[in-house]
Amino acid sequence: MYKSARASNNVFASYISKVAQEIGLTRALELLSSTYENIGNYRGGNYKNQSETRKFNAENAFPIIKKVVEELGMDYEIMHMDPKKVVIKLGKCPLFESAKFGGLNPKNFCHCGALKYMNGLLENLNPKLEYEINEIKAVEEDFCITTLKLK
Repeated sequence: MYKSARASNNVFASYISKVAQEIGLTRALELLSSTYENIGNYRGGNYKNQSETRKFNAENAFPIIKKVVEELGMDYEIMHMDPKKVVIKLGKCPLFESAKFGGLNPKNFCHCGALKYMNGLLENLNPKLEYEINEIKAVEEDFCITTLKLK
């Protein structure tokens, strides 16, 4: 999964980089954010319709977040889990590598892409759920810390 996720995101990051050359980085990242949020909203609606759970909290929404993480082939470790908060340590990440490949800042690519996607998805499950990137890796060998929380 990791290699295919990296390959498809390499194309996407390269495209965003080219678009940024034409219309400016700020506008390109705004479009990236909007696109990822819309896709997240769509997928969140699908997950909600397929789930037997009707009242999502951080703990019972985590399996959906886990599915997304696993689809990307990412390494992860649960650092804390309760109904109000799940803290996740993410290791190997195709988005980080793809941002570098496309000449983009990984932090911008994650905040405008993955973060918007996850929050768009969660909005459909429970508008009080939020996904945060607390720490972002500086180098590929490092890790990110994210939190899924009930506001």
